[in-house]
Amino acid sequence: MINYSEEILNLFYNPAHAGELDQSSDVLTFQNSSHTTGDRLQLQFLVKAGIIEKACFRCTGSVALIASCEAFCQYVEGKEVLKVQFISSKSFCDILSIPDIKKHEVAFLLDCIASS
Repeated sequence: MINYSEEILNLFYNPAHAGELDQSSDVLTFQNSSHTTGDRLQLQFLVKAGIIEKACFRCTGSVALIASCEAFCQYVEGKEVLKVQFISSKSFCDILSIPDIKKHEVAFLLDCIASS
């Protein structure tokens, strides 16, 4: 059994950014899926003048993936959309204290943006 930190569990149980944005020309949508694990992810950003005003996600996956998505959405709001692709998996894992066995979940999240 994996012991998650209180922060990870709080992000998992209280995801304020779960959901979808209404489609418009200002909304960027990124998707990723894994045939191996069955994880599926959709990230959406509402972008105005190059700044992410709102971020949200929909996903199926582990506690670590859902918590990472919530933390990522919190982190990117107010940031320049072009800088988001440069967030490193290692630094994000360190910030969240993701267990080593689940670090691939953060990579899966960041690959969603990098592959689009």
